[in-house]
Amino acid sequence: WAVNNPITPEDWAATKDRLMDVYESLVQTQNTVTELSTRIQGLETASASLDARSDEADVALAALSESAAALQEALLKIDGVLHGEFAERHASIDDSLSKISERISSSEGAA
Repeated sequence: WAVNNPITPEDWAATKDRLMDVYESLVQTQNTVTELSTRIQGLETASASLDARSDEADVALAALSESAAALQEALLKIDGVLHGEFAERHASIDDSLSKISERISSSEGAA
């Protein structure tokens, strides 16, 4: 077959052109793969950063939740003092003032 179909210089040139096209395509593919690899590494870095921030946000949220619970407990204590102890003291003061007023009235009537 090779004897009956010799390779001509045009065939060699066409083969060379085709091989150059394949080579250029491979170089383009390699560049694309390199670019995609760089982008993937960037995304992995961003993902790790977001994971770290998410963990930090979880810790901060837990701390806020604990602070809110502590504030709620403190407000309940203040409410208890205002409605319990202060109310009792207020009633006691009112009672004392009433007794003083009665004594003043009694002593004015006796005088």
